[in-house]
Amino acid sequence: MTNYLRAAASALFLSAAFALPALPALAESPLTVTLKDGHAAPAEVHVAAGKIFTLTVVNKGKSTAEFDSPRLQLVKAIPPAHKLVLKMALPAGRYGFLDTRHKTAKGEIVAK
Repeated sequence: MTNYLRAAASALFLSAAFALPALPALAESPLTVTLKDGHAAPAEVHVAAGKIFTLTVVNKGKSTAEFDSPRLQLVKAIPPAHKLVLKMALPAGRYGFLDTRHKTAKGEIVAK
């Protein structure tokens, strides 16, 4: 009887494991974009398409920055000396962003 229960439990576990949707793999390291008084550095960030990554946007400027990415459908105000942490996976493509309070601070997330 014990072998039967083990076999049934194993079958149940395997069927549940294969029924779950596959999750994207976690990116190797977190990425940081720094906004400072009209500049974004780095201006281009590369990520693997379909893999989860963490992007930290830090405002080192003297005034509030507004991280805006129309393609990501995201607009967030970041006060001075604060940060925004985003965790996401993106399909292949280019995702532009800018600081709408300082129009010269522009950049792009490139997912390949």
